[in-house]
Amino acid sequence: MAALGYTNREISSRIHVTISTVEQHLTRVYRKLNVASRTELPSKVIEYRIPTPSDPAPAARSAAVRGSA
Repeated sequence: MAALGYTNREISSRIHVTISTVEQHLTRVYRKLNVASRTELPSKVIEYRIPTPSDPAPAARSAAVRGSA
């Protein structure tokens, strides 16, 4: 959600956790992806092909691929 432009406050409100929890998780994500700033996050999400909340579920993607063949 952070890669999509949501603020920490918006993320915490949507997933019902504290802002501190969001910050802690983002810190770990930044460390694992070697991200120096929030502005780098979207490009890393694309680079590592990390699914976003707007992506279809894996089963839906498989069905879509089978249906188009």
